[in-house]
Parts: sequence; C-alpha cells; structure tokens
Amino acid sequence: MYKLILFDLDGTIVDTDQMIIATYTELFKIFKNISNPDINHILTFSGPPTFDTMVNEFPEYDPHVMEEEFKKRSKKYQIKYTKAYPYTKKMLLDLKELNIHVGLVTNKPKQETIWTLNHTGLNDIFEIIICPEDVKNCKPNPEGILLAINHFNVNLEDTLYVGDGERDYLSSKNANIDFAFVNWSPRKISNQQYIKYHISSYKNFIKEIGIEND
Repeated sequence: MYKLILFDLDGTIVDTDQMIIATYTELFKIFKNISNPDINHILTFSGPPTFDTMVNEFPEYDPHVMEEEFKKRSKKYQIKYTKAYPYTKKMLLDLKELNIHVGLVTNKPKQETIWTLNHTGLNDIFEIIICPEDVKNCKPNPEGILLAINHFNVNLEDTLYVGDGERDYLSSKNANIDFAFVNWSPRKISNQQYIKYHISSYKNFIKEIGIEND
C-alpha cells in the first residue's frame, strides 16, 4: 500500500479549465487581436508555469507584465468557474484515515494555490504543498516530488503521483515513481507506457489504485 500520494492541482484536484479558457480568450483578444483562439491549444496552458506560457504565447510583451495581466483578469473567472472535482474532499480525507500522507506538487504560484484551496474547501487537508517558489526547477523536473518524498522519509516505490498532463507524467517518470492519470483530462500524454493507473472518478479512486477502504 502506498504511504504517500501526491497530487497536481489544476485539472487534477480542481477544475480550472473554463477559467483558463475565459482568461486567455480575453488576453488573446486584447493583446493579439485574436477573437476566436484555438481552445484545444489554450487547454495545454494548464500545467506549465504561467510565466513560461507568456514567454511562448506573447513574446512581444514583457512576460512579467503579462503574468500580472493574467492574474488581474482571471480573478472574476476564478470565482465563477473554479471548483473541486466530485468526491475530491472525501477521497483525500479517506486516504488520511488510512494513514496515507497526501501532498500537493503544482506549477501554480503559491498565492493562487492557497486561494484555490480556500475557495474549494480543500484548505488544511494537504500535509505538504510544493509550488514553484519552493523549488529551483518546476515540473517536469522531479525536484518537487522528491522534496515531498524526502519530507515524509518514504521510499520511491511507496509513492504515487496523480496528474492530468504531460508534465505530471514526465515528472513522475523522472522521479521513478508510479503515476496515475485522470481520464477526464482533455490533455494528451504522448507515451502512456509508464501510466500505472487510469482514474475514472475520485469516488472509486481508492479501489482503482488497489487499496481497500473498509
């Protein structure tokens, strides 16, 4: 049985896709004069740090300025659209009842991460929260995952990471731990060879990863 289960945030624990779509649609219209951007392309922005996305998508602007534009314009959409996936809170609490540590490793900045957890009622559940401010290298580098593993002093084989995209998959592979992919993700993973579990719902998560909750 796993001793530590780590989760990504956006697209894995909380649904922020509509917020991301609405915010970037606004940014593309204002700063690139594009009224109907490719939604599937925008959905790939969930995962990389916002700064990296700004460098790639708005190279003619200062990425720090664009990062602030994103934060400012996303606030109204965050409140409207951000929500936890069904059964998330119960699943996390059930894991803790089984004496399994739960942690969060995300590329989302700390301030936005804490707001999201408070907004969705998931604050005070995760025993460790690792954001870009806590590491030198974000996912797909395994630094954040390994930091959490060292914190709890558990073995690699006793750790599972749950995510919704390529960076999550690669960071798990680079850390040499098991990976679970959430099937509701619109994001694709190029090589699924090392996916240990495909998660259909958090209602059945504990059974799907081979743990019986009596």
